Amino acid sequence: MNAGTGFMNLLIGIIIIAIIGYFVFYYYQHKQKKDISELQNQREDLMAVPVADTLYTLKNMNLTGQTRRTYESWQATWQTITRFSLPEIEAAIISAQQANERYNLVKATKSIDFAKQQLKEAKRNIDKVYKALQRLLDSEEQNRKKGEDIQNDYNELRKNLLSQSFTYGDALDSLEKRLSYLELDFTKFHTLSNEGDHMEAKDVLSQIETEMTELNDVIKQIPEFYKEIKETYEPQVEDLKNGYQRLLSEKYLFNDIDVEADIKAIEDLIVSAENSIKGIKLGDARKELDKVKREIDQTYDEMEAEITAKQYVDSHIQTVHLQLEKALKNNRYGALEVDRMGQNYILHNNEEVKITEFQSQLEEEQDKLNHYDEQLADNAVAFSLAKDYLELLSKRLTDIMHQQSDMMKQLATLRQQEEAIKTNLDEYEIELRNMKRHIEKANIPGVPKSYLDLFFQTSDMIEALNSELNRVRIDLPVLNAKDEAIAKQIERLEDLTDSIVDDAHLTEAMIQYANRYRLDNETIALAIQQSLAIFDREYDYSRSLEIIEKALAKIDAEAPQNVRQSYQRDKANRVL
Repeated sequence: MNAGTGFMNLLIGIIIIAIIGYFVFYYYQHKQKKDISELQNQREDLMAVPVADTLYTLKNMNLTGQTRRTYESWQATWQTITRFSLPEIEAAIISAQQANERYNLVKATKSIDFAKQQLKEAKRNIDKVYKALQRLLDSEEQNRKKGEDIQNDYNELRKNLLSQSFTYGDALDSLEKRLSYLELDFTKFHTLSNEGDHMEAKDVLSQIETEMTELNDVIKQIPEFYKEIKETYEPQVEDLKNGYQRLLSEKYLFNDIDVEADIKAIEDLIVSAENSIKGIKLGDARKELDKVKREIDQTYDEMEAEITAKQYVDSHIQTVHLQLEKALKNNRYGALEVDRMGQNYILHNNEEVKITEFQSQLEEEQDKLNHYDEQLADNAVAFSLAKDYLELLSKRLTDIMHQQSDMMKQLATLRQQEEAIKTNLDEYEIELRNMKRHIEKANIPGVPKSYLDLFFQTSDMIEALNSELNRVRIDLPVLNAKDEAIAKQIERLEDLTDSIVDDAHLTEAMIQYANRYRLDNETIALAIQQSLAIFDREYDYSRSLEIIEKALAKIDAEAPQNVRQSYQRDKANRVL
């Protein structure tokens, strides 16, 4: 019973699979039939494109030249499509149809895919051929319409040119020649059109259109060029001539500048520009007129520079004379001051040589300035040259007077330096006396030999500096160096004096504090004895203080600091 049931289930499964397989197979076969039918329709649509009719129409139009060659090229392309591409597509469709009828779905799919690809390529090529042929077919009508429009523009241009011929001056002949060239191009266009070479005719028409645009632009520019010359440059040249003659009548001179030649060169440039306009070389004319503008501006500038230079000379020459006189006066005063100061001081900055050099330079410039005065009076020098010289001379005089002033300021400090050294010497002597009284007032057994040596050395240096100051001529740089050395020596001596007094008094205070431990502490007693021995016999108060301070710190760590603080308070109170 179980075996029978299993067999039935298997049989039912096989039947169901078979049914499903049948329907799937039927579905794909039916779909391929629809695809094949669609491919046939697409092929028929391609065949319906009227390429052959268009080729026939063009063939009967008696095409020539470039148009004929283009037609033949597309005809060859169409023959390739009809002889090879379309038959291959038809064969692929038939193969797909046969394979589908024989239930060979795989082969049918391959043929369908190949046919689709070929149809796509054929459609692209057929569309390209058809559009190109349509352009050829339409070229005659397009050329005709466009030719009429351009012919109308040409007629209007010619009419305007002839009616306003006076505005084009000498360029009229060249413009009429350009019109005659355009007429030849129109003749060529009509000939090509009549012969059936519409593509070549189209190229000629494009060339005519370009030439018309250029000619229109030229016709607009030429009157502007003539207007620019007549209304701007020719009046400016005339103004330059009149201005130059006026300056000559007023005795102006031009150094290394030939204004008359410059004006002639400008006139030649204008003539050259007019010739370029006449030949319709407007690019050259533009460059030449731009140069005319630059040359006119430069010539104006040259003439204006002389006028400005005269104004400067007229308003500054007397000022420069006064400036030179002041510099000479300063130099005379400087020479007297250098001589006077040189009697009392050794001078180190070549003051005598500088004064002599200044005098030589100033006398030389005075001769030059007098010479320019004479030339200006005789109208024998260009004002620009005189202006340049006056500016340079004023700058030189300003520089010399600055140097003169600096020299006088430096000489004036010599007396101040001498007085400062004398004042310092008085202060040094007072400070030495104060240090001596400070030591004596301290009531100490004596002072170290090194201190005495430094003290007397400093005293000797003061005496030596005082002797130097009493000489007839003193050397201040040397004296300033010695004064600085004494100041440093005094500073050292003051520090040493304070140190000796402080150490001596601190030693006494430490010993007095330590005496309370003397009877009970043998180490303290011995330290006091050693400290006093050095204090009284060697006068080395620093070492004496060190011995007693160390010993005291061993039995009372805070004692040395307390003694020092107490001493500093007492010292501060004494100062107050």
